This record gives sequence, structure tokens and C-alpha cells, in this order.
Amino acid sequence: MDFVTGLPTSHGYSVIFIVVDRFSKAVHLGAVPAHFTAYK
Repeated sequence: MDFVTGLPTSHGYSVIFIVVDRFSKAVHLGAVPAHFTAYK
């Protein structure tokens, strides 16, 4: 899991959330806004 920050804003998103499955080497990418929170 990693975050890529410092990107220009596009459609309100400026951060890329990256998840890599170490078994299958599959990569999942998600665009998130600069300020995001986790729900309980």
C-alpha cells in the first residue's frame, strides 16, 4: 500500500492510492482527494 502525492488536481483528486497483491503481482490504483478520512 502506498500513496503518490503532489500531483496536479484532476476532477477533485490529487492523490493516487496504490495496492499491490504480492502473490499475483496485481496492482490496484485509486484516485482520492488530498484530504480524505476513514469511516468507522
